[in-house]
Amino acid sequence: MPPKPVPPGTLPPGPLPPGPEPLPLEPRPEDPPSDDPPPRAVHKVRTAWVELNRAARLAEQYRSTVVAISERNLTLAEAALKSGQADVTVLLDAQRELVDARRTLNDLERDAALARIALEQTAGARVAP
Repeated sequence: MPPKPVPPGTLPPGPLPPGPEPLPLEPRPEDPPSDDPPPRAVHKVRTAWVELNRAARLAEQYRSTVVAISERNLTLAEAALKSGQADVTVLLDAQRELVDARRTLNDLERDAALARIALEQTAGARVAP
């Protein structure tokens, strides 16, 4: 006669029937020691390096284009004012434009410095400039 089905969540009366024999446990072979950093750490360092590279290139590009153009515009505005071809408002606008460009450049350079700090913290070593 087959055993009676047991409703879920209840135990049958009496002792439990014996289960299968447990498999013998074999010791796991030790992983050989490795000097390689974990993949996640490598990914974090690479990500920080990419961010530093991006921020530094952006600051340099901004310096060589926008700030240089703003400086040139200021020089032209000064010359135009001296020759009587423009009034003082043109000079003031050129000065304001240069100040804004330099402030933005400062922000970009700060971002690059923060990216360098993040990379050095992630890598655990100083990064050559």
